[in-house]
Amino acid sequence: MRSRIIFRGLTLFTFERNWEDAGPNENLGTLTAWLVSDPEHVENPLHRHSPRYAIVGRDVADPTGKWLGTPNDIVADMTIQDICYDPTGVVVDRSFLDYVPCLDDLRPDVEHSGEDATYIQRRITIPRGRIRAGEFISWDWYGKTPVRVGYMGTRYGGFATNEVIVDIGDDDDMNNVDDPKCYLEITHGKAGGGNKQAGKQHKAWPLVKRGEMSENMDPNTVEVLISNLPARRRRPVFWGLHFQTLFQAAGYPPDDYMQTPQFVAFEAAARAYDAYEWRNDSGLLKAQQPFPFIIDPRADRLARIAEAPQPYVVHDPPPTPASVRQSGEGIPAGTGGKRKSHGGMGHDPLNREICPFASAKTAPSS
Repeated sequence: MRSRIIFRGLTLFTFERNWEDAGPNENLGTLTAWLVSDPEHVENPLHRHSPRYAIVGRDVADPTGKWLGTPNDIVADMTIQDICYDPTGVVVDRSFLDYVPCLDDLRPDVEHSGEDATYIQRRITIPRGRIRAGEFISWDWYGKTPVRVGYMGTRYGGFATNEVIVDIGDDDDMNNVDDPKCYLEITHGKAGGGNKQAGKQHKAWPLVKRGEMSENMDPNTVEVLISNLPARRRRPVFWGLHFQTLFQAAGYPPDDYMQTPQFVAFEAAARAYDAYEWRNDSGLLKAQQPFPFIIDPRADRLARIAEAPQPYVVHDPPPTPASVRQSGEGIPAGTGGKRKSHGGMGHDPLNREICPFASAKTAPSS
C-alpha cells in the first residue's frame, strides 16, 4: 500500500543526519516536522497557528467505516509510519532541496542557540519515506500563477513550495486483500500525563483497494493531511511575516534591517496595497528575521495560448517523481491495464500562507 502525508502551514523540517552537502536521492534518516507558532499569539486567531490532522482511509479495527478527512486537533507529538515498509530513513527529492529554503542559507554565519521550546507546538516524526515539494506559492490575479518570492534581509529569491509531501510504500499488494499486519500507523505521543489522546493509535488501510475507483482518492493509498495554519484573513497579502517564527524556534538572534532600502520599499508597497492588513501584521517585526514576500507577479505571468507556425510535436515528458506511480504500477490484476475511471482529483484549499516552510541542516536540540 501507499501513503501520502501532506504538510501545509508553518513547519520547520529537520533530519537525523546533517545534510549540508546532501544531494538528490540521499537518505537523511528520520524526518522531524516541527509545527511552530509564536506563544504570544495564543489568543489571537489572526496569527495563532492551529496544528490539525485529517486521515482519508479505513480504520483497521472497523474496516467498514471510513475517515473522510474531518480535521482533528493534534494534541500530542505524533509518529507516522508504514508498518510493513522495510526501508528506513527519508530520502530527499531534488524538488525539496530546490524549493524549500534552508535557515542556514538565509542567515549564513550566524550562531544560533538551538531549540526554543516555547515556539514548538508539536513534532511529527516520520522514520521512512521520500520527501518532495508540492504546489508552488502562487498569486491569484491572472490565473493562479506561480510567483517568485524574495526573503527580507537577504539576496535569496525564486520559486518556492507551499506544500510538502512525504510518500511511503508501493503497490506490491495492489491485488491482495487487506493484510492485518500491514497498515499506516499514527501514534499520538506517550500515554499518561492526563492527556486522554496521548498514546492513542490510528491504524489505517486504504479507502479504495483492489481495483476499485473513487472520484476523489487514489486507489491503494492512505492520505494524511497535516496543517498548521492561522484563521483565514479578509484578504490575501503578498508577505509572510509568520515565517520569522521558524528562526525564533531554532534560536536565531534578531537581525536589523528596518532602515535598509529593501525594507523601506517593501513597507511602502505593503501600506499602499492594504494599510489595514499591514497594521495587523507589522507588530510581528519585533523579531526581525528573514521573511518571504512576492516580488512582482506581473513578471511571472504565463504565456497565453496562441497559434504556432506549425503543429506542436510531443516529445518525451519529464519523469514523474520516483515516489509517484510509474508506468505499469498500480494496475489491478485481470484488467489488462484498462481502467474505467481515474483516481484523485487533487486538492486546492483556500487557506494558504505565503511560503510557510523551511528546513535546517542541523536539527534543533531535543
